[in-house]
Amino acid sequence: MPKKFKLLFFLFFFSFAVYTFFQFPGFQGYEDETYNRIITNLKSGELKTARSGYLQILLETPFIWTGQILDSFLKIEHDKISQIFALFYNPFVSALSVVVMFLIFNLYNKKHQAFWLSLVYAFGTMAFPYATIGMDPTAVLFVLFAIYFLFLFGKKIALVENKKANLYLFLSGFFYFLLFFSKTYYLITGLAFLSFIYFCSRKEKDFKKFLKKLFRYFLLFFSSLIFLAPIYLIANKYNFGGCFSGPYKLSNELFGGENFIFGIYGLLFSFGKSLFIYNPVLLLSVLLFSQFYKKNQKEAFFVLIYTISLVLFVARIHWWSDETWGPRYLLSLSAVGLLPLIALDWQSLKKDGKQIKKIVFGLIIAFSFFFQLLGTLVRYDVFPYSFYEIYNATGYNVLASQEYQYIPQFAPYFVNYQLLTNKILRVRKPLIYKIIYSPPMEEVATKKGSVFTKEIVYDNNKYQAHCLNFWWMNVPNISPFLLFFLFILIFGGLFFIFYI
Repeated sequence: MPKKFKLLFFLFFFSFAVYTFFQFPGFQGYEDETYNRIITNLKSGELKTARSGYLQILLETPFIWTGQILDSFLKIEHDKISQIFALFYNPFVSALSVVVMFLIFNLYNKKHQAFWLSLVYAFGTMAFPYATIGMDPTAVLFVLFAIYFLFLFGKKIALVENKKANLYLFLSGFFYFLLFFSKTYYLITGLAFLSFIYFCSRKEKDFKKFLKKLFRYFLLFFSSLIFLAPIYLIANKYNFGGCFSGPYKLSNELFGGENFIFGIYGLLFSFGKSLFIYNPVLLLSVLLFSQFYKKNQKEAFFVLIYTISLVLFVARIHWWSDETWGPRYLLSLSAVGLLPLIALDWQSLKKDGKQIKKIVFGLIIAFSFFFQLLGTLVRYDVFPYSFYEIYNATGYNVLASQEYQYIPQFAPYFVNYQLLTNKILRVRKPLIYKIIYSPPMEEVATKKGSVFTKEIVYDNNKYQAHCLNFWWMNVPNISPFLLFFLFILIFGGLFFIFYI
């Protein structure tokens, strides 16, 4: 087996197995809506969509259909088996994204380097918890396919202009515009793709030839719209009654959020939603960006423009993405933001004098991995459920006031951490919050020197069933020990294949 194929094989099946192992028994986010829509489509023969988009409805349907077929063999009610198979969809798509990340890294790094960087993406970023949460992994996969073929085009065109390079550019545009059928807001990043194409054309010294080449490249990139745009408009007409209608109204999104300055702060620096808190490994990308720019200028501009475009747009809409885990709308930056690690000097890490650098890099990567477990071992809905009930009990609405985004003690990962430690240590420690408040002035005058605080105590341990409770522990008529042993065999087999 060729080494590259072996690495791809291992990355996909290992990532898929790990993601599937940590999958919870019930749907999260609006994944239940997607499942119910597919079930209805299979019964009625319709081709209706849901908030998850046309692509996820189309790609997830075979999983659910397979589950319904297996029901006849396992003698279990079909909705249980089909739900379990639906839960495999996002781990499957996320594992494919890990493979595409390997292909992207391998364009610039050796195979073993690309392999390790891909594992950092798989388990050291928000890709890990969202492989079990769902909602956005489908869109991220198609973003990564578009980037891979774009960068492959840049590599080929730098050597010699050929038909393959033109095909890669067409495929990049094809996968990019498929985002119409998934998460259309990612199309705001188009300037990054166009800038990369511009840099690929810039080597032409004659201005007329440069314009001619740039125009031809743009045509290749946009050419898939000839057939994708009509399909998209017809699908919208069928599903929503109008060619330009959809599950969301852009006007509501754009004018329903905060000032974009607050959005930028929230997405990058707030305790509740910071991209860097939920993906600590991206700090390494910031440190390596100057080296990345020196070695790969057009790729560096791509990452920079992509990041700025997406952050500025998301900052203007409901950037906090409700109470989901981390900055959900920036999930693709878990991958794109990792690309500066291409510039990592692997040789310098081997030198004896670089021990501090190795320790710092190792600690950041290790912390990033363990942080992802807070979003993987506990369902993200524990946080909003807990604070809904705190509001009902005390009248203090942390969610509506959005204080959880800015005040450290209200951060979702602290709620998950406490529930996780409670379950592991078998204790029932409640959530305790001390809140400083401003009383009336006359009360301040009579109680000088006092500290004015309110204490909120809430026992959310009833949600321990949402923690360390995976799908394979809840399959009807099948022992969880049997399924656990099966996973052990799968992991053992994968490592055996990897090392032989």
